[in-house]
Amino acid sequence: KGDDVNLASLLDEIRARDERDTQRAVAPLKPADDAIQLDSTALSIEQVLGQILSEAAKRDLA
Repeated sequence: KGDDVNLASLLDEIRARDERDTQRAVAPLKPADDAIQLDSTALSIEQVLGQILSEAAKRDLA
């Protein structure tokens, strides 16, 4: 049970940090205007790499 409390506290601290970092006046933490965001939650490493290489080819970077 102690681990659950520590994990919940840690997640709260991470969320608070991320909120501060994205809302700060100077150099807010945010993706570049031309960034592509890839949700890799359900993807294998190979699938992520494939999508990255495909996007690089589309942009004539590979």
